[in-house]
Amino acid sequence: MKNICALLLVLLLFVSVSSLQNASAQATARTDVYHVHFAKATLGKGAEEGDFLKKQGPNAPMPGHYIVLRHQSGEDWDYAVIEHLGIVTNWKSHSLSPEMVPLAT
Repeated sequence: MKNICALLLVLLLFVSVSSLQNASAQATARTDVYHVHFAKATLGKGAEEGDFLKKQGPNAPMPGHYIVLRHQSGEDWDYAVIEHLGIVTNWKSHSLSPEMVPLAT
């Protein structure tokens, strides 16, 4: 009887330690932010568009963490750019000036 109680106590201890480790692993899960951009090149300008998209901006949050994919045929887009922005990012919204807004006629 003592052996069974000791065995159950050890088993309970292992289960509780395992559940604590899983809870702490789930609490530290990261959520990363990615920016995905689809681009369509004008007729005959695909190579120039590709060269332009391969250059990452100088103030990128994570330099070197991007990929440029080229679609060969059949879709409405030619290039897809996926850029890793990190865990947290700041997003700037630019508002249009009144002269840039098209007038309804």
